[in-house]
Amino acid sequence: MNPYRITYTRDDMPKGYIGSAVKYARDEKEALKHFCGTKPDKDGIFRMKRGGIGKLKSITMDKE
Repeated sequence: MNPYRITYTRDDMPKGYIGSAVKYARDEKEALKHFCGTKPDKDGIFRMKRGGIGKLKSITMDKE
């Protein structure tokens, strides 16, 4: 399992907020499944598990 860092913004947070989360998964697709409530669309917009709307900024593999 590899650590993936997901950076994102949220509509319900102040302007300029950038969130970050680390998820352990086999690949990027699986890491997004653990993080997002819905699959991101082509613009990176997705619905969070608790109902908020977010926009995916980047997903990168962290080095241990």
